[in-house]
Amino acid sequence: MVKRTLTAAIGLPVLLAIVWVDGYWFTGLVALVAALAAWELAQIVRAWGQSPIPLVVAPLAALV
Repeated sequence: MVKRTLTAAIGLPVLLAIVWVDGYWFTGLVALVAALAAWELAQIVRAWGQSPIPLVVAPLAALV
């Protein structure tokens, strides 16, 4: 619980600053979030018995 609160206390101001600045920083943030989401989805699909390659899926999602 303390770790999550500390992460939110540090991460939220950084997130808001990036959204406020906009431009390339915001684009980079969106690409990072897309890559992390694709990585997580690849891990879930792997648990279902399929064989996605997270090291390929995550960068492709960031490029999109």
